[in-house]
Amino acid sequence: MSYLPFKYYRRLLGEQQKKAIQDVTDEQLQQAERIKDIVEEVCKGTPWKSECMAQAIICKRLLKKKGLQTTIYLGVAKDDNNHQKLKAHAWLTLGQHVLTGAYGYKQYQVANFYS
Repeated sequence: MSYLPFKYYRRLLGEQQKKAIQDVTDEQLQQAERIKDIVEEVCKGTPWKSECMAQAIICKRLLKKKGLQTTIYLGVAKDDNNHQKLKAHAWLTLGQHVLTGAYGYKQYQVANFYS
């Protein structure tokens, strides 16, 4: 996803600096988890890298069609191997639940978020 300017992706992310506030039922969470699992599985089979940002955007768009409001977080952290470089990560939340990008997201400082 690094081949296009960020302004292209910004339109897909939603409203900047706004968090989605929604009470989530168990049924909605199960539905969201199923969609997340499908997105992760499909992304494994793409001939290009479909990592955290791609998964968060795809899952967000699919959940929006189901009427579920989500928030994408973009975070940065210092690279473990080279402290002069930064690494980035994206994760998607539904209510208090982290759907995509859950692995290691706590080590990142939130740089921005979109609802």
